[in-house]
Amino acid sequence: MNPEISIIVPVYNDEKYLDELCNDIMNQSFTIFEVIFVDDGSTDNSLAELKKHSSDKRVRIISQKNKGQADARSTGIKASRGKYVTFCDADDRLEINWLESMIYGMKPGVDISVVGYDVFRDNLSDSKSGPVFIDHVDYGENIVQEWLEDYQFQGFLWNKMFNKKMFENVNLVPGFNWLEDVYILNQIVVKAEAVSFSSQIVYHYRQRSNSSMQTKFDNQREIAYWTLKEQFNEIGEEYKNLNKQVVWRNVLNSLMAISSISFHNQNLYKDVIADFRKYIQSEKNWIYIKSKRGHRMLKCFLSIMRIFGFTLPLLKLRRILLYRIKE
Repeated sequence: MNPEISIIVPVYNDEKYLDELCNDIMNQSFTIFEVIFVDDGSTDNSLAELKKHSSDKRVRIISQKNKGQADARSTGIKASRGKYVTFCDADDRLEINWLESMIYGMKPGVDISVVGYDVFRDNLSDSKSGPVFIDHVDYGENIVQEWLEDYQFQGFLWNKMFNKKMFENVNLVPGFNWLEDVYILNQIVVKAEAVSFSSQIVYHYRQRSNSSMQTKFDNQREIAYWTLKEQFNEIGEEYKNLNKQVVWRNVLNSLMAISSISFHNQNLYKDVIADFRKYIQSEKNWIYIKSKRGHRMLKCFLSIMRIFGFTLPLLKLRRILLYRIKE
């Protein structure tokens, strides 16, 4: 009998976290699942750690040369047998009802189930809550609006469950390693008929200092920047009523991009910086911001930049820029 759910876990040099994660997965209250660990060319003992749990018939291990997280996820999706697919990062932690909460949201007609999360560094007891989710279901254009507003429907795969059919004809490997999840979700949200949201916090995201969100801007990120902007603009062409939301999402991506441009490299990425200037110099481009705490902070930040002029050092206030994960 095929499993109901396929859990896909890309693994790269995560040996010190795998035992905890494996225990979290194997102790799930919902048990009809398979977990596919894709070892992406680890150079530590990750593979050996995974094999300690291979006696459980629900565990599948795939090894490949290092190609990056996006390619590892693609490998896992192609190998999956479940009706539903979900993702987990190898260093994160899960509540016992993680799967149960997500599959509860997969009612007839629902394509994506989203659950609440919090953020921690070393100890779960020191976790910070994510956004406050409200139990509801979105349909049609409201799904796209929720996605563009970037509050409950955010740009990562790990707190979501998908009907596997949503990945048909989706390019899963964009060729860059910054905001790859956003690239994938941009292709999926326009196909979804219904998305459910749960207020239960069942996923614990570990924030590490060496994550891709913390590293400096480079040529690959510049490719990602323009690619994502093109995707959002295409969504705007299809959903004319959501033009303000499209601009807002482009403001967010611009801000996140240039916050990681080092001062001495600003001339290398002057086109990206100029694109951001265009957004902040006209108030009408970013005035539409939801009245959540993080959005209000960001609106004030943009107002200061607009009044006093654009300065790259201002963008190093990352605690403001990364409010979506920290608050």
